[in-house]
Amino acid sequence: LNVCRTTHPKCKSGWLKPSMPKRVIDLGISADSTPKLYITHQNQRGDWVALSWCWGDPKFEPLKLTMSTITDREKAIPMDIWPPVFKDACTLTRYLGYRYLWIDSLCILQDQDQIADWVEQAAQMGKIYKDAVLCISADASPNSRIGIFEANNVMRAEEAKRPKVKVPYYNSQFPVKKPCYIYPIPLSRHEVEDAGPLGTRAWAFQESALSSRELIWTNLELKWHCRTTTLREMYPWCEIPQSNYNFKQELALATLSENAMDITRFWEIVVEEYTRRSITYPKDIFPAISAVAKHVQEVSNCDSTYRLGAYYSGLWENDLHRGLLWNSFGASALKRVDRAIAPSWSWAS
Repeated sequence: LNVCRTTHPKCKSGWLKPSMPKRVIDLGISADSTPKLYITHQNQRGDWVALSWCWGDPKFEPLKLTMSTITDREKAIPMDIWPPVFKDACTLTRYLGYRYLWIDSLCILQDQDQIADWVEQAAQMGKIYKDAVLCISADASPNSRIGIFEANNVMRAEEAKRPKVKVPYYNSQFPVKKPCYIYPIPLSRHEVEDAGPLGTRAWAFQESALSSRELIWTNLELKWHCRTTTLREMYPWCEIPQSNYNFKQELALATLSENAMDITRFWEIVVEEYTRRSITYPKDIFPAISAVAKHVQEVSNCDSTYRLGAYYSGLWENDLHRGLLWNSFGASALKRVDRAIAPSWSWAS
């Protein structure tokens, strides 16, 4: 994390810290401090860690912020009511030396009659993850009741049983000799990278793609993604195979808009990846990708040779002739989205 923040050209933190979200969880200055909800001051700047997690089945009600609990939450959020995923995120944040943690269900009002707060904060989520010092992704946890470490350890135990072949290996970049093992792993595009529940959720795509740095706890290994590099436990001393498209690195490329084909093809890949994921509420289909669309548009606007133009329900003004040629794959019948949400000519329909 420190190497990334100080030496990676695309990741280095500026001298001015980012503006903090409207609300964060204050973990206190010591490990035994009782966390509480903290309402930040206008234009207050600082560092925070963001959690990306899977809400899961509605019957597993997560810890939420509501109008009836906000006063109590500002006083304290006792650790004995925290679900395992939140506790593990708290442990990691404290271990890394940071005081503030952002969790959507605890930092955005969840009342049905407080939609204005949700709309306001949903519009800020892209910035919240982008400016966070780190995003912790609980990839293997199906809901808040299965801890980050717990979900990871189950598959690690199975992985330990797999046959491995130890081979001599030396890399001049690493003067200390380390053992290298060869063993079979699944090589399909999504079998390893997105096997966890979080990788199937539409909202999580935006959180992952926009975050500057991401620590991913999968069911098999611990991974690090930033705008410069990818590190995996599975390949500690060997070249890392890129079997999946790295949206985080592509979004960081200043050359993304050098020609029309690059940026339009990139958006096609974004849509392909996004639409293979599931979303609980159809009304969220555009909000859950809006921050990525905004970022792509900003990159396009920086280039005088080609601009995407206005954004129309998932398609771009200057690429409509190609954007309208979308089609769906798969044998399963798809349910039509209400036209008030997406017009029939949009892929979101």
